Amino acid sequence: MCLTIIAILPCSANLDATREIASTYDYAMTPLAKLSISGMASETELACLATGRMCDCDTSLGRNSRQQATLTRGKSAEDLRRKGWSDTKIQRHFEQLNRAQNKQKSKPQDLEGWLSFLDALLASDITPYIGLVIENVAKTSDNAVSTTEREIVQLARHDLADALLNMQEDVIYQFQIT
Repeated sequence: MCLTIIAILPCSANLDATREIASTYDYAMTPLAKLSISGMASETELACLATGRMCDCDTSLGRNSRQQATLTRGKSAEDLRRKGWSDTKIQRHFEQLNRAQNKQKSKPQDLEGWLSFLDALLASDITPYIGLVIENVAKTSDNAVSTTEREIVQLARHDLADALLNMQEDVIYQFQIT
């Protein structure tokens, strides 16, 4: 399972200018012509691969939501033994979980980049909004994303860093200035 970040832009947005701003922050905004996203107005919106990579598992976007999901999905040692796991494998599994959780507790590496990019893009008047959605690549292999929710994030009313860290998969977060 890999996560990828998809950006949603109105077709009226200047894509070249958007890509120029994105490149300043090492993002790509590569159009995904054949991707169908439910919840997206396909005639008036364009989906782009935000970072240019198919794997964005190291992103801080949605970090808090993924961390909580990992904790609630966690298996006990007894559950893993019943599945036939050895004590060594169980110990290694919990050590890896602890390392991952400790790594996630540190300051997100790319959060400042996303904050700066969103500020620069929306302040430029190139586009009235940008949507971001975190998708599981395994689920998008048929070029269809089952996103149905859209949440409007008014920059003047929200803590942008908090909104980015708490993004959930399969939800389009539409960032815009009020």
